[in-house]
Amino acid sequence: MEREITRQGRRIGRRKGQGISHARARTGFTACALLLPSFALLAVFTIFPIGQTLRQSLYLDDPGLPAPQFVGAANYQALASDQVFWKALGNSAIYVVGIVPCSVALAMVMAMMINRVFKGNSAVRSLFFYPVILPLVAVANIWLYLYSSEGIITWLLSVLHMGNESLLSSGATVKVALIVMLVWKDASFYMVFFLAALKNLPQDVFEAAALDGAHGWKLFWNMTFPLVMPTTLFCLVMSTADAFHLIDHLIVMTQGGPNNASTSLLYYIYQASFQFVDASKATTVTACLLLVLLIVFGAQLSLMEKK
Repeated sequence: MEREITRQGRRIGRRKGQGISHARARTGFTACALLLPSFALLAVFTIFPIGQTLRQSLYLDDPGLPAPQFVGAANYQALASDQVFWKALGNSAIYVVGIVPCSVALAMVMAMMINRVFKGNSAVRSLFFYPVILPLVAVANIWLYLYSSEGIITWLLSVLHMGNESLLSSGATVKVALIVMLVWKDASFYMVFFLAALKNLPQDVFEAAALDGAHGWKLFWNMTFPLVMPTTLFCLVMSTADAFHLIDHLIVMTQGGPNNASTSLLYYIYQASFQFVDASKATTVTACLLLVLLIVFGAQLSLMEKK
């Protein structure tokens, strides 16, 4: 009798195990089917172009050659001795260091300001969001005028006896001028994400913290900031990508000058590809830019996930 009960129990256990396995298989198949269209688009428009870029960086593609010639790492060796490339890489690093923390921090401050209920809140929100709706070329032209010799910023500098030349005409100030403009543009965009995150925070937790005596900076540092950390990580990654992809403003405002003081990696790729018609150098610099982005994004994700 006991043996029969044991056999029936094993059969029931096997049936339940098989049922759970089938359910997991169906769930996995459904998940794969739902992800397949997105993965197909990712493969066609991202993975395949990246693979082609890496492959072409190993070839010498010259208009005088009947077909590209395989040269291995020769393109990378030539790039290592290119002073303009290292200048562009250093400029891009300065843009990232200057733009990313300032734009994300300013976006969080702006979001916390308009998250409160006060008279004129709608007008302040519209004013803060205004830079987002402006096209990039329009923003570049507006700030180009502000920085010009007839612009108000140059006039203010002359009144303060800090010079009467455009900030864009000096290698010492051109990057600072561009960083200020980009922080003004990007902070308004990331403010929207922080505002959405603040609206979704659990208010009962803050009420309990207030009863325990947490106010002001203490409440922000111990409650608000940790709870919006996922949004902060997203904004950091997006801001870093935007800082490395700086090109539209350079084409309109500086063309990489003066003396390559404002050239970014993406603008250098644009010059190599379309102005100098050097496809080998363009693909090689693109491969290096991809490597830099992977390293920076990996470091950001690793450090922020620990938080």
